[in-house]
Amino acid sequence: KMTEGKIEISPAAMKGLKTAMKVMEITQAIEFFQDGYPQVAIFFTDKSGVRRKCLVDYIKNSFGTDLKTYVNTNAIPTETFVGNYVANFRSDWQAAIDLDGIAAGRNFAGKGKVLGEVDQSWIEQFSLVTAPKFFFVFLERGAAPHVTIKSFDQFDTDGTPHEYSRQATFDVGRAIKR
Repeated sequence: KMTEGKIEISPAAMKGLKTAMKVMEITQAIEFFQDGYPQVAIFFTDKSGVRRKCLVDYIKNSFGTDLKTYVNTNAIPTETFVGNYVANFRSDWQAAIDLDGIAAGRNFAGKGKVLGEVDQSWIEQFSLVTAPKFFFVFLERGAAPHVTIKSFDQFDTDGTPHEYSRQATFDVGRAIKR
C-alpha cells in the first residue's frame, strides 16, 4: 500500500548483502552498502500530480545505489556487457526516476515524515544534500566475481545538468504524460 508523504525503510535485507560482499572480498562495492539504509521505498506525487514509487536498494546521505547481479554466460567483455545492459534496460531512466524519488525523500525527511527506525542525525544530514548521485553496482557472479560501478550524476561539477540526466528526465516526464 502506498503511503503518501512517507519513506518506508526496512533494514532486514542488509545483513545478508554485507556478508555476501565480505565473503567474496569485493571491497570496492562495500562502501556503497554501509552507513545508510537498505531497501528504501519512497512514495510521492510528482509535479504533474502522478503518484509514483521509488525503490532504492541502498541509500546513503549523498547517494543512492542499485545492485545489479548477472552471470556473463557468453564471456562478453565486462564493459561491453554493462554498457549493453545500461542501454537496453534504460538505466538512465531508472536513475532519473530514483533521483526524483530521493529528492522527494529528502523533502519528507526535512519535514520529519519518515517511517521506520532511522537515526535522526542521519535524517538531518540526508535532508540537506542538494546534489545527490546515483550508482549502479554491477556484480558478476560466478567463479571469479567482478564488480563494475557506474555513476549517474544529475550535475557536472560546475552545476550544469549532465546531458544524459537532462534527456532521461525529459524522456521519463514525456512517458508519464502519455
